[in-house]
Amino acid sequence: MVYVVGRWNTIVSFNLCYSDDPRGIEKIIPNIVLQGVYDQTYSDRAYLVKSLEGDLLMVRRFLGYHRREDGYSYSSGTESFEVYKLQLDVQSGKLLQMSKVNSLGDNVLFLDDSDSISLSASYFSNCLQKDSIYYADDFYDDHPTPYPSSPFDNGIYNVKDQSFAKHYPYDSSFERMPPPLWVLPPFKWD
Repeated sequence: MVYVVGRWNTIVSFNLCYSDDPRGIEKIIPNIVLQGVYDQTYSDRAYLVKSLEGDLLMVRRFLGYHRREDGYSYSSGTESFEVYKLQLDVQSGKLLQMSKVNSLGDNVLFLDDSDSISLSASYFSNCLQKDSIYYADDFYDDHPTPYPSSPFDNGIYNVKDQSFAKHYPYDSSFERMPPPLWVLPPFKWD
């Protein structure tokens, strides 16, 4: 089962196994898990992450915008996150409950467009801040719009106290580089 989330909270799932079509060209119809509503708050980015406890989390990322004198607006970077725990019916794939999460506990989330993961803060006690979201810029341009303190929108967001921090010091040599991505070596968890 593959789950996909959109900016208006819409979540759909696709069952990619057990096709009845021997030619393999069967049309796969998505199962609507949660239908978003356009009068709800729009989030610029949305992510699905499996927590350490096995829960499916939906993380919504909100950006701030400023309007230039010529009328165009530009992003001033990430302003906040919202995290929701999703409880799904295993049989139907339908949403049973969605509850807002105010603390991640030992979970540390790493978010970007390609893959989002959860790790244990206590396992990496000297490296990671617990109850935090590490995020990378999801948009890359050859001439990136500079954010207040660097060319990319990267940082650490603490879910519990809603504060922001930088995860690495900015250097001017980063200006022409693409945004960072997360590399996860294979771990053997005991």
